[in-house]
Order: sequence, then structure tokens, then C-alpha cells
Amino acid sequence: MQNAECRMQNGNPRAAVRTGLRLCALHSALCTCLLSGCTWLDKIRTRPDGAATATGGVTPARAEQLVERLNQNAQAVSVVRYDDVSITLDGPDVPVGGGSLANSSLIAAKPRLFRLNAGKNIRRDLLQVGSNEQEFWLYGDVPGQDKMFLVCAHKDFPKAANKLPVPIDPDWALLALGLIGTDPDVSLYKADTNTRRREYTLTRDVTAPGGRKLERTTVFAADVPTGDQPLVKRHVISEPGGKKVVATADVLSVYRLPGNEQAEVPTKMVLEWPEQKFKMTLRMQTPVVNEPLDPARVQEWFGRPATDTRPQNLADVTFQPTARGAAPAERRGVFGQLVRSPKR
Repeated sequence: MQNAECRMQNGNPRAAVRTGLRLCALHSALCTCLLSGCTWLDKIRTRPDGAATATGGVTPARAEQLVERLNQNAQAVSVVRYDDVSITLDGPDVPVGGGSLANSSLIAAKPRLFRLNAGKNIRRDLLQVGSNEQEFWLYGDVPGQDKMFLVCAHKDFPKAANKLPVPIDPDWALLALGLIGTDPDVSLYKADTNTRRREYTLTRDVTAPGGRKLERTTVFAADVPTGDQPLVKRHVISEPGGKKVVATADVLSVYRLPGNEQAEVPTKMVLEWPEQKFKMTLRMQTPVVNEPLDPARVQEWFGRPATDTRPQNLADVTFQPTARGAAPAERRGVFGQLVRSPKR
């Protein structure tokens, strides 16, 4: 891990900032990762000790039960804070051998409050991604480059969505984080059962902020999970019919709330964008769930960062791909050539 961190610091800091842009696309209010809740499907077979069996028949899925599952967890979890987060990157702009943003922290609260401080092992304010009721922002202070401060009002996100490096539906990201539920109208969904994989899927049509027609699929375990295994296993955004996957969020482990063992928040999650060949693994330890939020704390956690750097409107900037291996002189500001201010 230490070697990966050194490569990030001394090699190619663009990977840290590109991560911020991808996180910025995750939702107009950006939040990083909660899942499940409530009593599970009827007739699931368990051993006397309550552990799930992996044999026997699989009860056919019903859309109303799967929808209820998502919505009840959203009711159970209103705030989550992780003070110990590490982010591992894998993609074309990541240094050979991988990149790590350790000593990070994340706070998310419904309906659209979010704060991620990433890479404090490299610099205290290396990368901040935040959101409040009015706007979200991305602030970067990469060693050897100009500081960058991008902001975008939530109402302007549809205008900016098609220009971001990673196409994503903000509602999908919020659902994956567990902070919001899903539309209770079961006529919108198709539920399927995969007996071989012992999984249920719940699929509906969605429209991305930029107008693109997509499908959103949530994958559930058909058996009662044990230990830190998740019940809601995966979220997928794809083109209609599942022909082309746009993005996936795989939940690998969860923390169950004391006193409510069927409500979960993720502790390890992998986000992937196949077309961009980019993957991000988040390890989120020791979550604190549902702590009270007073106005002073909301302002402290979710207000804009204190900086003398002039903010730029994300809806008014242009993103350009940066050639791999570009020399430092070819980079512009904290985002290299990813960001270019519009001509006046």
C-alpha cells in the first residue's frame, strides 16, 4: 500500500483528480455507499442457528418485495460517516501497479448532503468533493499544479452531465448509497429469478440527466446473508436490454446496524465504468450511522471549502481527454487538460 501511495504522490497525480471528476459525476449531490434493510422474502430456508442455506429451491421474486426492501433501508439510514476510507484506482491514467488515496473520509446524509476528503496521505486538501442542498463542488490542490475549484448548482446538472468523463445517473448513485429509495409503483419494474446464481434482479427504465435512455438493475441475494455479506449485491446501469453496461456498483461487504440487523451500510464497494476502463475500490471502515445533525454541523461538514481559489461553474467548462504520459508542461491546472475554461 505504501508503495502505491508513493507512486501516486511522485508519479502521476492526475489519477487522484480524475477520480474526483468521476465521483463528481456520481450524483448531483454526490454521496459514497449504503445498502438494504427490513424483513426479507418469504419462505427462504435457514438452519436452526439462523444462517442461510445455499441449497433447496429459490422462491420466485416479486417486484413489490424487492422495491420494499430498498425503500425500507432508505428509511432506516439517514446519515453515515466513515472516518477511515481508502480508495484504490485502476485505469488508463493510474500509475503502473495502481494508485491509492489513503487516509480519506466520507460523510453522507439524505437527501443530498455529501463530503469526501480524499488522499490526505498525500496532502491535507488534495481532493474534496462535496454537496449541499443547493450545489455540489470539486476542489483539488495537487502538488506542483494550480489549484482548481469547480461548482455546479443541482439545477444545472443536466447541462453538465453530458460533458463529464463518466456517464452516470445521479439517482442510481444515491440508490446505491442507500440514502434514497425507489419509486413504489411496481408497474415500472420487472423482477426476475436466477436459480443457478441464487439471485433476484429488479429492472426498470430510466432516463439519464443528459436525456440518454437506460436501464437500471439491482441484484439481490436470494438467500439470507450471514456475517458481512450483502443482501443487495449489485447495481447496474446499461443500455436497454442490457446490451451495453455503462456502470456497475458491486457491494462486497456491509456493516449491520446494532438493533436493526437487517439494515446495512457498505464497508467495501467497487465502482466500475467498462467503456472508460476505470475501476475504483472503496474500503470504508468503522461507519457511524444516524448521528444527529444540527445546523452548525451541517454548515461545517457540507459548506464550501474555505479557499481563496476562484470557483468555476462546472456547467460552463469543457472537458478534454488527457494523453497518457503527457509531460507536466502539457497539463493545465489541477485537472491537466481535462478542464478548459470557455473562451470569452
